[in-house]
Amino acid sequence: MWGCILFEVNVVSESADALIVMRDPAAALLGFHAQEKGLFPRKDYLKSFEQFLTKRDLYGGHLILAYEANIKGWLRSTVGEDSVARDPRFSILKTNGVEFYDETKVEDAFDQAAKDI
Repeated sequence: MWGCILFEVNVVSESADALIVMRDPAAALLGFHAQEKGLFPRKDYLKSFEQFLTKRDLYGGHLILAYEANIKGWLRSTVGEDSVARDPRFSILKTNGVEFYDETKVEDAFDQAAKDI
C-alpha cells in the first residue's frame, strides 16, 4: 500500500481483497490513504472496517484504526455514534487535533531513505 501511495499506482483488486481479509489496522489506514488519493479500486471496499469503530475498539487492538478513521472522516459508525467524541480520553485528543497517522509523511520517509543510500 505504501508503495502504491508513494508512486501513485492504482491498487489492484487482489491486493485490496487481501488487505480486507488481513483486518490489520495499520494496513487499513494505508488503504484509506490510498482510497483518499483515488488509488483504490472501489469506494466501498473498505466499508467492512466500520465494525471497528466502537468504544471497545478504542481500547483494543484496533485503537489506531478506530481513532484515525474517525478523526479523518474515512469511516462513520454504522450505529451513528461517534465513539471518539463520546469518550472522555479520546475526545481530548480529537478536540486538540492529535493525529497518529500523518499522510504527508509518506513522501518525507521516501526522501529520507533516498538520502541515506
